[in-house]
Order: sequence, then C-alpha cells, then structure tokens
Amino acid sequence: AGYYRATNGTCERCPVGSFAEYASGICMQCPAGTVDADSDPSTPCITCAQPGYYVPPGSVGRCNSSRYSCSNNFSIDVDNSPATPCQDVCTACVCQSAVDFSAISVNCSSLGIRAFSPLPDTNFTAPPYFTSVTRLYLNNNSLTAINFDAIYSSMPRLLELQLRSNLVGSIPQSWISTVIGKRLSFSTAGSPTECSFVSTLATSGITSTIMGAN
Repeated sequence: AGYYRATNGTCERCPVGSFAEYASGICMQCPAGTVDADSDPSTPCITCAQPGYYVPPGSVGRCNSSRYSCSNNFSIDVDNSPATPCQDVCTACVCQSAVDFSAISVNCSSLGIRAFSPLPDTNFTAPPYFTSVTRLYLNNNSLTAINFDAIYSSMPRLLELQLRSNLVGSIPQSWISTVIGKRLSFSTAGSPTECSFVSTLATSGITSTIMGAN
C-alpha cells in the first residue's frame, strides 16, 4: 500500500495527498472534502465534516486548518459541505456598500448555514471597493456557535450583529463587555440563549439597554 509502479517498472511511493490500496499500483488523489491527515499514502484519506471550510482535492493535514477556511477569500460555505468551493459573500448574500465604498453591510440571513467565519477587513482594487463590514445579519440560520471575539477582532468597525432565530447556546461575558463598550447593537432573539442590546451614543456617553436575556 502507498506505492505505484513507475513506467520503468520500479515501485515508487505515492505523493502525499493521495492513497494507494495494497497491490493496486495506482495512486488515487484524496478527493475534495477529504485530507491525507498523516501524510502517509498507505492510509486512507479522512472525510471532513465541519462546515465553514473548503478542502480541495489532494489536501494534507487537518480538515479545519485555517488555510481551508472560507473566510480567507471573503467567502461563505453556503451548502455546509467541505467538498464544494466556498461562495463569494456578496454573491451568496446581499451586500450594500456605503457611498464612498469604505464600509459594507452583509445580509446572510435564511441560508441554512451552520458555520460562519469572520470576514476580515479587505482593501479591494475592483468593485465594490469596500474595506470594512459594519453591519452583519445572520438571522434564521442553523448556527450553533459563534466565535464572538474573533468576529470583532477581524471586523473592528462592526456596529451591528444580528443572530436572531439560530441555535446559539451561549454568549461569553467578554463579548457582552465588547457590545457595551463598542456601541454595538446585538441580538440573538429566537435562539436558545436570547440576548439583545441596543447601544446608542448619548450626550453622557454610552447607554445600553438589555431588551431580553435568558
């Protein structure tokens, strides 16, 4: 296993990212959605299952490696399958940019997505030219967990985040502090953990009203 017969008749080891069964003599590239986890062509490729990633053919390492994350190319995993390419956010979702293209609102509601990776600030040289996501709507999906701190660190100009009618089960206290301190409007209404904040800039400073929390 792990070897193929070369044209000169010698047995050669298959490259990493592939697999050869015993006595087959044929190297089979790991298909999309699988990885050569141990860089050993004598062992079968491992099927990936975690949404939010695209694992191309011949991949090596971990299924959830950052290099396979949809967020790398400002994209989203619409079908929750690591075997199919991620789609550009502004193709799969509804994007609206500011007049000067310096900011954008992204609405990825009602897509049935189970994972969403942070969208980093981007400086495009082609339309739509925006640089920062300021409003993000992920309502009515199947999100069970969100890396809140990663979202805000990658989108520091975020002003509003909506996660209504999802499956989010817990909200870290560090995120609540971020919401209050950064004038961020936030809602998970309709989810197992319901929490809504409406933050406004008042003359005396920041005022945040908890509309509902369980």
